[in-house]
Amino acid sequence: MAKHSSDIFKTSLMGEKTAVLCGPSGNKFLFSNENKLVHTWWPRNIERLFPTSVVHKSTREQFINMRKLLPGFIKPDSLRNYVGVMDSIAREHLETHWECGGRENIVTVLPLVKKFTFAVACRLFLSIDDPVHIARFDKPFCVLAAGVLSVPVDFPGTRFNRAIKAADSIRREILEIIRRRKSIIGLLIGGHDTASVAITFIVKYLSELPHIYDKVLEGETNGCYTG
Repeated sequence: MAKHSSDIFKTSLMGEKTAVLCGPSGNKFLFSNENKLVHTWWPRNIERLFPTSVVHKSTREQFINMRKLLPGFIKPDSLRNYVGVMDSIAREHLETHWECGGRENIVTVLPLVKKFTFAVACRLFLSIDDPVHIARFDKPFCVLAAGVLSVPVDFPGTRFNRAIKAADSIRREILEIIRRRKSIIGLLIGGHDTASVAITFIVKYLSELPHIYDKVLEGETNGCYTG
């Protein structure tokens, strides 16, 4: 910037023609003309990696959806609920990764912080707290993160190609989690209905048949059932 002495210039970012506006005046122009003279756009690599998130949605729709989602996560009541969870994860993370720095007692901060923030995200957004499961998620997410800002060349062996495969793997894993939880919900509903009906009939018959109730009470009192 100092070399060319220009607050506005054209360049190419990730294969897309881009105009760069710098300084307070540039920021003011962008933010005061959002959805008027300028609008949000997604480069081709983002569209390829996250197709369901960006295709067929206008910027206004995305903004409205984001405004609906964010308050539930960042409102004070929710944040207070997260503090305890994040504190327990931080303590466990420090004990596991930071207090054992190897032979030289050295820890590399950046990768460990990434592991911590990823563990927090898995716990809060996906309710996953199993370290093995988190580790299985972590590898493809690292590959995906490395490929998000790469040149969108989809050839085998390229960073972008590996990111596409990692994104597909993550989607399959999340869909499998959703499928399992749907099955669990079905079992819970079925178990709730059948158990509640059975208990209701037991209470009904015990109230209508006092001699049976007395036998049941006697068995419970003595620790065993008789006759």
